[in-house]
Amino acid sequence: MTGTGQERRMRLRVGDRAPDVALEDVDGGRLECTRPGTPAVVLFTRYAGCPVCQLRVAQLSSAMPEFRARSCGVWMVFQSTPEHLRAAMAEWKPGFAAVADPTARLYDAFAVEASVTGYLAPGSLLALVRAMMAGKRHGRFEGRETQLPAGFVLDPAGRIAFSHHGRSIGDDAPIPALLAAIDSVNEGARTRTPSVP
Repeated sequence: MTGTGQERRMRLRVGDRAPDVALEDVDGGRLECTRPGTPAVVLFTRYAGCPVCQLRVAQLSSAMPEFRARSCGVWMVFQSTPEHLRAAMAEWKPGFAAVADPTARLYDAFAVEASVTGYLAPGSLLALVRAMMAGKRHGRFEGRETQLPAGFVLDPAGRIAFSHHGRSIGDDAPIPALLAAIDSVNEGARTRTPSVP
């Protein structure tokens, strides 16, 4: 994908059904996207050696207590191979599930774009500078270098409750927006549940 107008129309938006795919993390966990059962966050980043992605991992790891308090699973998809991602996860211990997708099958299923324009956007350079200043260093290149991030919240029935498509490599879904979307899903579930007399 290159981020053309035609591809942007394919983006998953709020109310759409999640793709009929399963996420399998490097530790053997599994999430059925069409009916996760509870709210689930599905995030797409680039690869384990990417400094910008490493900074995102650290930020998300710090926020994991807030996601766990909402009984919400968090899954992050990387372009890395299972071996490289498993080694990185052992070092990071971020508290969320990591999915290796070196063939970009899941990126394509969720219509997550790769874009030369986005890769070269000023925001990408700024994100890289921030990551390097935070002590993150570049490792092995993997996958599509022009891959952009994206983030989704799935409701328990497998519909998209929140979507964010990055415009540069550092334009990740804001954590407060993800948490607010989860709260909205959970509140909706409570109001639909009849009270017990």
